[in-house]
Amino acid sequence: MKRTTVILGFALIVLLTMTAGLACGPKPPGVLEGKASIGPRPESEAGQPYPADVYQPRKVMVYSVDRSTLISQVSLDDQGYYHVELAPGTYTIDINYVGTDRSNAAPRKLSIESGLHYMFDIDFNTGALLNVVPGAGGKLLDSQGQPTDITLEYVHVDQVFADRQYFSPWYPEHTVEAGQFIIELKGSLKNDGSLPEIAMYAEGYDEAGNQTAWTLDESHIAGQIGLRVETGQSGKFTLHLNYSQSTRVIRLTANAYAVTPP
Repeated sequence: MKRTTVILGFALIVLLTMTAGLACGPKPPGVLEGKASIGPRPESEAGQPYPADVYQPRKVMVYSVDRSTLISQVSLDDQGYYHVELAPGTYTIDINYVGTDRSNAAPRKLSIESGLHYMFDIDFNTGALLNVVPGAGGKLLDSQGQPTDITLEYVHVDQVFADRQYFSPWYPEHTVEAGQFIIELKGSLKNDGSLPEIAMYAEGYDEAGNQTAWTLDESHIAGQIGLRVETGQSGKFTLHLNYSQSTRVIRLTANAYAVTPP
């Protein structure tokens, strides 16, 4: 009788364990979605929709974190949006590099948690026209050309219409009216240094190295934006530059301070 009790007790433990496992089940997926932009575009085409065959060959690629396995190849819809469900984990997100395409936002590592939605807009830079320095993962230089402890995590470049008037006091002075074409950069940086106040700006150059574009924004310093990013933290930025068809390279610069510059 005693032996029977032990066997029944063991069977009950196994049954409860199996039931608990079934109750938990697999975790629901997370969702990654966003919009792809393709450009740069001729100024005459600004604001016009792309034909569907521009989006059709381009894909958002989801790899295992070490890129050894392709998890999913995600198509864009006829407006450039994509959507994919992913099991919880960390992935490397990239593009499929059609022709001369490259991306300022990818490749990028993203962690997906169960049941959460993640927005990640991605660019397909067809141009072979605009190159951002540094690339994702690179260190920004300061205004003296020296490496900083500030890392560019990603940057997304687009050509948009100005929603207001901008005035740049830099060389030469110029005004951009609302409705005119400008370059917009949106991205994220990480501060691995000890100084939390960051003044940041961008400059555009042509193939000969002549400056063609200046930062239109201003905060405490004209032609720069100010960010406060604590040590080890990331911060998002948006910069606007005047548009020039001859711009080929955009250089990002950052200076770090202990307090907000006067």
